[in-house]
Amino acid sequence: MFGITASGIQTGSNWDIDDDFTSYTSDANFASTYVTANSARAFGDASEDYIRYLFAVQTDAQSLVRDFGSTISDTAWICRFKWKITLKQTNNTGYAVPTTFGWTDKNQTFNANDNCDGIGLNAYQDNLARNFWSVYADGSAFHGSIGSGSNGTQFSRVASNGADLWIQEVRDSATQTTVGIYDNEYTSVSEAKSTTIPSTITGLRYFKMASSDCCTQSTGKQEGYVHQYLKFEDGATTPP
Repeated sequence: MFGITASGIQTGSNWDIDDDFTSYTSDANFASTYVTANSARAFGDASEDYIRYLFAVQTDAQSLVRDFGSTISDTAWICRFKWKITLKQTNNTGYAVPTTFGWTDKNQTFNANDNCDGIGLNAYQDNLARNFWSVYADGSAFHGSIGSGSNGTQFSRVASNGADLWIQEVRDSATQTTVGIYDNEYTSVSEAKSTTIPSTITGLRYFKMASSDCCTQSTGKQEGYVHQYLKFEDGATTPP
């Protein structure tokens, strides 16, 4: 029997979090676990059993988090989720949509360009053919300063819309992460990147999907959702 502890950790499986999004009876019930800064930009959809994002190049808040209930390990954890990008619309003025999914020390009131500590995967977009990036933040923006070659590692894979992607994020040690993108349920990796990170990335607590609130340029958009499950195990680098 599955249940939720007071800290928000789901019980009943070997994962610390093992959420298939089917237990939420309404959007309001969903929002008590997946807390949004702006329900027009990111929200839990109880009718579809997913967490949805509708990010645009705008100045409004654009992030959603799940609170683990306490800080996670600074040296070892593994996270899995299934991600689909459904829309990429380029911005004709050049401003980017840096959409990042991962773990940070800041809640939903902080966006992708706000300073934080964090580890994640970014589907950067200032045109329709940008690559995925494995990114980190060490008191810096949660998009890894992408495009500059700092605070992350570029994948060869382009962040295109329409495909189901199984994502695995691992903190291998205090100073390394490994992020993998799969086209199937973790039987063979399409591409994986290991990144050396500062050991000072600490105090992570929130699973977050976030975008920038840098400016108002309504033509730039990226939309999609996390569905089927979010799984997380603290203190381990392999599935439980």
